[in-house]
Amino acid sequence: MVSGGRRITGWRVRDGVWTADVGGLDTRQLYVDGRRAERAHIAGLPGEARATGTGYVTGSPEPREWRSPADVEFVYRGVYPWTEARCGVAGVSADGGSTVITMAQPAYGWAGELYNSTWEGQTSHGPGLPTRIENDAAFLREPGTFVLDRSRPGRHVLLYLPRPGEDPERTPVVAPVLETLLSAAGARDLAFRGLTFADATWLRPGRPEGFVHYHGGDYYEGGGVETAVLGEGASVTYPARSAAIPACVSFRDVAGVEIEGCRFTRLGAYGLGVSGGDGVTVRGCDLDTLAGGGITVSGGRDATIEDTWVHHAGLDYSGSPGISVRGVHGCVIASSEVADVPHCGIVAGPGTGVRVLRNLVADTMRVLADGGGVYVSGAAGVLAGRRGAGAGQRRGGRAHAVQLRALHRLRDRLADGGGQPGTAGGQHRRAHGGAAAGERRLPGELLGRRPRRARRPARRRDLRGERDRRRRAGTGRGHGRHPGAGRARAPAPRLADGGVPEGVTA
Repeated sequence: MVSGGRRITGWRVRDGVWTADVGGLDTRQLYVDGRRAERAHIAGLPGEARATGTGYVTGSPEPREWRSPADVEFVYRGVYPWTEARCGVAGVSADGGSTVITMAQPAYGWAGELYNSTWEGQTSHGPGLPTRIENDAAFLREPGTFVLDRSRPGRHVLLYLPRPGEDPERTPVVAPVLETLLSAAGARDLAFRGLTFADATWLRPGRPEGFVHYHGGDYYEGGGVETAVLGEGASVTYPARSAAIPACVSFRDVAGVEIEGCRFTRLGAYGLGVSGGDGVTVRGCDLDTLAGGGITVSGGRDATIEDTWVHHAGLDYSGSPGISVRGVHGCVIASSEVADVPHCGIVAGPGTGVRVLRNLVADTMRVLADGGGVYVSGAAGVLAGRRGAGAGQRRGGRAHAVQLRALHRLRDRLADGGGQPGTAGGQHRRAHGGAAAGERRLPGELLGRRPRRARRPARRRDLRGERDRRRRAGTGRGHGRHPGAGRARAPAPRLADGGVPEGVTA
């Protein structure tokens, strides 16, 4: 096993909260007894709040009670229906009876540059109000949540509100500390088999640059924006250039490399990234519990992803697809499963000779909107042999994901939300490919209404039954078999000291 985690010990208990001095440790994730802990959070800004050029003003005094304002992070879900950004706080102060929140730069300024749209005479500027606020001790209200207080440099404090039955002396707690577990460049004819890669983080979103998300695994870090004009009086801005979420295990310009029977789990960015190179094969791997997406392939030739299972991905960066390929020639994604992801299942970007064959894609679009189970952006070659499309599919479209349907929805949000985008989260898309013909409404939750869960179609139920039957049967390899059946599982994660976390089967 390759682990980038550190076992946290020396807990003190006060008023039911576990506290540990962790020195200069910095992390964005925590795993307790093998389970992911959420960062402590509240739903949004209290009181009557409004945006300013440098942050926010609210009539509530509550933000003045935050114990470490510079560690607080604002989350903006649904600024555009396919985005979820993160910007940090610089400080909180009083101004008479009001509270002034100053946001960290350059992230907040970049968000103001990127998020601008016009539809039918209504204009929106900036990220709007946050939909979620994270990481302060004042937010420790739900069991299973944690906070990292970095207010004293080199003397950070980790706080955790335990779940029932957890014990500070016996329950293992692991904090990821490394950002990269393996990086290979220029390698030839190597094989990685039966390894587990676990417990890594990605720290950039917690810095002043934040995470100004645009689409998929890409984010904006300055450099200017461009405007897509769709008809008279309708436009939306997008990055002139963008950066991509990195992978905790990465291969660059390699040839003849095989990654087989490996597990990628509890990782703070993408699980596996391949850029450039020739003839890379990913076979029989499991990727789960990921802050970003599962697998990203950019550039290169003749990459193969087969018999691989990606699930519970995009846990922190909701736009991340389960599998993403772009700028490739001759890539094949076959006999794999993608499930339980917040946006797209498989994204095939511009390229040639891309084939998506005999995959099971289910439970996609769980958080954001305007995507699909299998999403094709630009000319990608051949798309064939799909099984189980999940919560909607889309073919074609531009790389920056500007669709007329999305602008119709943006128009409705502006009309219903007073011109303030991003006032609530997303939900599942309709089970058969999004809105019906002529329908121009956002999903209910994006408009602030409680959503009604769409009924799954009978075909989805049949696919699930097929998946379960094949798992129980453990049938051999071959066309039509469920991915993962009949192969040995990757070894269970082990800590750096060689022990196995409680709750994990060795």
